[in-house]
Amino acid sequence: MTAGMEGGQRVTPHLHYDDVGAALAWLRRVFGLVEQARFERDGGNLTARLAGPDGGVVMISGVDDEFRAWMAERAPRFEQPPGPAWPLLTHAVTVLVDDVDAHHARAVGEGAVALGAPKDQPWGLRSYAALDPEGHQWEFATVRGRAPASRGPIVTRVQTNRSIPPTTVIPVLVYPDVREAVAWLSGAFGFVERTRIGEDHRAQLSVGADGAMIVADARGEQQPPHAGIVNQVVKVRVGDVEAQYERARDYGARILEPPTEQMYGERECTVEDLAGHRWQFTQTLRDVAPEEYGCQTVAPWPDR
Repeated sequence: MTAGMEGGQRVTPHLHYDDVGAALAWLRRVFGLVEQARFERDGGNLTARLAGPDGGVVMISGVDDEFRAWMAERAPRFEQPPGPAWPLLTHAVTVLVDDVDAHHARAVGEGAVALGAPKDQPWGLRSYAALDPEGHQWEFATVRGRAPASRGPIVTRVQTNRSIPPTTVIPVLVYPDVREAVAWLSGAFGFVERTRIGEDHRAQLSVGADGAMIVADARGEQQPPHAGIVNQVVKVRVGDVEAQYERARDYGARILEPPTEQMYGERECTVEDLAGHRWQFTQTLRDVAPEEYGCQTVAPWPDR
């Protein structure tokens, strides 16, 4: 298992920000995420790995001229629109926390735009949603009936609930047709549907042995991606990236980058699904310390 940027989970949301430095500081201060590692490129742009309170990881990166040039080279047919309608929601990141009411109070106290107070949900969670400074939606949740643990450095485990995937960080991606998306993701990527919430509302899918995602329907401000705009990439760890790439390609996935070996010990490919969401599949080739490629270990992963 690599000691690089992905952490130990199979599904990793990757969000892009215009001002990644400000976003990093804000996510640490307001949402209580913990910086695990960072890699700074020439020109000042950086990528950082953040962990949730109960584990799980999300990646964030800046959007600079180099990234835009990379996009333009691989997606020349897309034209940058004058600007998406606001509010616009293409995804949400769900994070399980120990005490959602305390987390909400902290976030609101720090100036987060909360989309409501914590609320008991029929599927066994108490949750609230909030926007970060660049409009990404985050949902924080606690399993109902779980007593808050004492504060400290110990990573706790959340209570089992069969109505939510058993992973800490759960990407929620919006598609225009839920059933079509489930069929496509199952065929192209090999994901497995686990829970169906209404015929065209939502579906929970497992990814590999320990990952998960939720397919959500398009309605109101929840809309699939717009051409020319990329604000998130979901990274999935696999055992054979060549086989995953060939399966996705043969199923009609739009190829953005074929399998390519990276300096941090991974071999990765990037593809686009039927709704325009970006997926990066990555295979570990060797264990690499973050310091070997100019990165910094801020807090080592447990048991490593």
